[in-house]
Amino acid sequence: GDNFFRSVNYTIEVVCGESFPAEKEKLQSVEAKILTKRAELSKFETEYREVLAKFTEMTSRYTQEMQAIDNLLKERNEIHASYTNNSPLKRSSSRSKAKSPSKFSKGEEENSQRKEKKVKDQPTGGCRSADEDSNEKKTKERFPKKKWLNIPFKIDRRKPC
Repeated sequence: GDNFFRSVNYTIEVVCGESFPAEKEKLQSVEAKILTKRAELSKFETEYREVLAKFTEMTSRYTQEMQAIDNLLKERNEIHASYTNNSPLKRSSSRSKAKSPSKFSKGEEENSQRKEKKVKDQPTGGCRSADEDSNEKKTKERFPKKKWLNIPFKIDRRKPC
């Protein structure tokens, strides 16, 4: 009946009527495979740590080499810049000294030369006369193309009316 307050001990026995030799062998082979995989995994782990250390060493070396290359490139660019930053007047000082002394500074002299060149290139108002056109055609016939470093350039200073 109602014996809820008493403790009871039970013993359960399992009796196997037939032994399972095939399953037992499969279980043992799987256990052996698990043990070999664990051993392989521990070897792999040590290999992985060695390779990871080598990788970090190589990446740091790579960044150092790239920094060295960048520094050399900067140095080369600075040397190139020193050549290009010098104005042509400084390099050809013997030619500029041969000219008559000027009351302008070098920069002002260049600006005035540019302005004079623009004034010469502009037509003198309105359309051109037939004489000017014929003179220009004669010069074109004599010098049809101007070459600079073997690149042909057509000379055409005529502007339409």
